[in-house]
Amino acid sequence: MQVRRHRMRHKTYFLVMENLFHTPVPIHRRYDLKGSTYKRSLAPESRVDPTIALKDNDLEREGEKARFPRLRIDIGPERAARLLELLRKDANFLVTYGLMDYSLLVGIYYSTSGTGFRVCEVSQLHPGLEAAFPEFLCQLHCNEVCACRTNEPLPSASPDTDVPFWRRDLGGLASRDGSKLYYVGIIDILTKWGAFKRTENAIRVVQTCDSYGISCVNPAFYASRFISFLERHIV
Repeated sequence: MQVRRHRMRHKTYFLVMENLFHTPVPIHRRYDLKGSTYKRSLAPESRVDPTIALKDNDLEREGEKARFPRLRIDIGPERAARLLELLRKDANFLVTYGLMDYSLLVGIYYSTSGTGFRVCEVSQLHPGLEAAFPEFLCQLHCNEVCACRTNEPLPSASPDTDVPFWRRDLGGLASRDGSKLYYVGIIDILTKWGAFKRTENAIRVVQTCDSYGISCVNPAFYASRFISFLERHIV
């Protein structure tokens, strides 16, 4: 007699995410930003490792070292406004589904020249870069000639309307002075605000006497705090 096993059927969902740091240039510094403060800093010995993401308090500390009230992601007011608007929409979407504890991952590439990107600099960083970004490098070469004549920082490449504005500069966002490239994206978006997280929230509040600085808070408050933090740092 043949016995057949009946297995319960259920749906399995696969979420495929792009590697934010699969970039044509090396990432010199990374930040994992939530907008919270409780345990949001690295140990001093870990801060020197460029492969480890610094956190919110580390970002504030770097700003103090540079004698600024806060360290800024300086991409210019127009692009900053557009980026923040997209982040608000993403945060509101996550609130709708009761999700929290996500982060904005930021990767920074520092130009070796300190004044902008040079063709010889960027074309040697990654094999096949000329084929992947021919228009960017062509525009960069023209800008480089002009900049050498006028002794001015290099402007970004001309925008390509088919490419999202946050990916037009070698897949990222160039800083206003052209000395840095930023790669940004929201990560860790699968944490649901349920009974476990509510319990964790209650415990953390009792432990810290700080309902604002802990990471584990309800989705609406999490999103509001997240965006408020980014509004202070993206300019």
